Amino acid sequence: QNMEKRFAIIYIYIMSIAVDSLQPKIVIIGGGLQGCSTAYWLKQKASSDIEVTIIERTGIAAAASGKGGGFLARNWGRGVTEALHEKSFDLLEDLAQTLPLKSYRKLPTLQVTGELGLRE
Repeated sequence: QNMEKRFAIIYIYIMSIAVDSLQPKIVIIGGGLQGCSTAYWLKQKASSDIEVTIIERTGIAAAASGKGGGFLARNWGRGVTEALHEKSFDLLEDLAQTLPLKSYRKLPTLQVTGELGLRE
């Protein structure tokens, strides 16, 4: 009976390891804007059981991928991307308030177009 208890304890231990290994694990390669954003939204929207790990060569947002090389304008999307532009603009503004980002600023923009045609 002592041997059966040992096997039962070992079985319970092995099963606990197996159940723990069923926890969803996601690895994101790159700690720039897209990688960090993906990790953030996975943790916000997915099951709380999910484990997210970011792998970055140097440091989070350490190089050019950690900075916005351009800017996001609300009304610049056309056609199939129009809804994506609108949603992205709103999400960024909400995130800046949720995380009290001091570097976020909303600027007015002006778009100028011209009809010059091609010159030889």
